[in-house]
Amino acid sequence: MINVFMPSTPNPTTGFLMFVPLSKCTKLNMSVDQAIKYIISAGLVTPKAPEIKKALPKKKKIKKLTK
Repeated sequence: MINVFMPSTPNPTTGFLMFVPLSKCTKLNMSVDQAIKYIISAGLVTPKAPEIKKALPKKKKIKKLTK
């Protein structure tokens, strides 16, 4: 479990503290400064596209039936 602060609008200095399993979280390559700018600007100031560390599941190959 990790502690996650979810800021609320319109005042991002208030919010909710949630306890989330680490397996449900995605680690972003974003500094604290970038995250604060992103929250305060309501998403208008975005950092360079963050690299997501969690891998996407591989697609299963479907075999075609031939007659």
